[in-house]
Amino acid sequence: MQECAAEALRNLATITENAATIAAAGAITLLAQLLGPGSTAEVLLYASGAMMKLALYAGNQVSLVIPSMVRLLRAGSASDVQYNAARTLPLLADIAANAAAIAAAGAVPPLVQLLRPSYSSLVQQLAAGVLAKLALIPEIAATIAAAGSIPPLVVLLAPGSPSDLHYNTAGALMYLALNADKAADIAAAGAIPRLEGLLLAPRSRADVKQMASRALLALGFNNADNRAAMTATTAELLQQMQELGTG
Repeated sequence: MQECAAEALRNLATITENAATIAAAGAITLLAQLLGPGSTAEVLLYASGAMMKLALYAGNQVSLVIPSMVRLLRAGSASDVQYNAARTLPLLADIAANAAAIAAAGAVPPLVQLLRPSYSSLVQQLAAGVLAKLALIPEIAATIAAAGSIPPLVVLLAPGSPSDLHYNTAGALMYLALNADKAADIAAAGAIPRLEGLLLAPRSRADVKQMASRALLALGFNNADNRAAMTATTAELLQQMQELGTG
């Protein structure tokens, strides 16, 4: 019965016109209950999928959405369920109060874990995107850095990763450099040559080049050692981009 109800809600909520009505009818409360301990894997999959579709319409019930989805990020959840949770949180994290609630619910450690190579590039991309949004808040940025996020983020800058993953990862590192004062640690982990590679690669997407340039500028801000580690070509290009207002 629960599985059928969760599946029906997920299917109905995929139609945008239905989502607000379903949320207003009390579905958020029901889904939060279905996402609790003791539910089967199928119920968790369907309920998390429905919650993902309804999250933007949660209103004052967002306090039910966030802890439910953060709980599903943790090890032990099925990969599809973790994906649903990781895809839901970026929809909410643009609002500062939601970002603070996501961090307070304990999202940072499992999000950092999702950066590991055992997860798909899409899940890594979503996790890096959430961390980038959370790192806009200095106190949370410090928590993210302390959770060991920098080395796996730098690994994700490697050539061959998807452009969206590069973009989110460079953004996360930029905010950690600025808001957690971790420019030296990020450079020590090997970020500068990888960011330079994104900036200078002919096939890099324009927005990825721009984010890489911003990350490099953040690493060089008030850090002479980091600036000295950048190639002359990078320094010249960054200067040109600043002058044009694209950096």
